[in-house]
Amino acid sequence: MVDGLHALSERQRVCVVLVHGFQWTHQEVADLLDLSRSSVQNHVERGIESLRRAMGVSHDA
Repeated sequence: MVDGLHALSERQRVCVVLVHGFQWTHQEVADLLDLSRSSVQNHVERGIESLRRAMGVSHDA
C-alpha cells in the first residue's frame, strides 16, 4: 500500500491520509489546503480508486 500512496499526486495523498487515516472531514481538509470541499472529495475519490487499482481490489470486493 505504501507504494500505492507514493504513486498518488501529493494532493491526493494528503487528502486520502487526512480523510481516511485521521478521520478529518472534507471541509476540514479543504480549509487547511485552501480548496473547495468538492475538490477535496475529487482528490479523495481519485486517490482511493488509484489505491484500489494498485492493490488489485475491485469495487465489488
